[in-house]
Amino acid sequence: MTRDPETRPTPQLPGLAIVLVEPRVPENIGAVSRAMMNFGLSELRLVAPRCNHLGRGARAVAVGTDRILKGALLFDDLGAAVGDRGTIMATVPRRPTRSYGLIPAREAAPLLIEAALPPATAAIVFGREDNGLTAEELSLASQHVAIPTADDYPVLNLAQSVLLVASELYSAMEPPRPAGRKHPSPPAPNDEIEDTLDHLDRTMKLLRCPAARRERIRRDLAEVLTRLPWETKQLSVLHTILHMFDVYDLKEKWRRPPS
Repeated sequence: MTRDPETRPTPQLPGLAIVLVEPRVPENIGAVSRAMMNFGLSELRLVAPRCNHLGRGARAVAVGTDRILKGALLFDDLGAAVGDRGTIMATVPRRPTRSYGLIPAREAAPLLIEAALPPATAAIVFGREDNGLTAEELSLASQHVAIPTADDYPVLNLAQSVLLVASELYSAMEPPRPAGRKHPSPPAPNDEIEDTLDHLDRTMKLLRCPAARRERIRRDLAEVLTRLPWETKQLSVLHTILHMFDVYDLKEKWRRPPS
């Protein structure tokens, strides 16, 4: 095959991770690796894979993209896999039973590219071949992404889904930013958001907030923090506010002067 002279150089998006949750079919992982290489993506993360991603089946389909397979990072759960990512998006069925922030893949692509430009980081998560992602896993994402399909047969397999999203990303890729152009501060990693939620929980316990109410408030704040691109500096302000309550005693007023 000859290369079309109009073909663009392969863009690079090192800040973006493709995350597969519990993939079961090795050939699917190999096809995902090939799709990533086709469209200039390089970081593959596997959450508790149910097959050998370096086995014969995966390598037979991966043809020439072994470096992506061999470089894949393995994680026990999705939270660990996206903990260092500032922006997280997750793919869902075209008509999910429950979803917030649902956008088509074409609209998600430029948002994901912007979120993954260095020094920022992002991840796009793909669910299990048989039953997708759980509600808890979906709650980690700020946006849910759907791929439009025909009504007669809307079912896509894992590799097809990655291929279509990767193609949208490639099509939406813009030339590199001019030298010296300042990039906005990257979103805080998911680990920092979890630390903030844990701090909130400890503070509510000190204030004798009932368990059911604590859980509801934590869930509501988690939705706000994951929907908006909060920066580390902004989260530190929340920590400071919570600290003011940490040192406050309901009976004795201030336990100690706030520092």
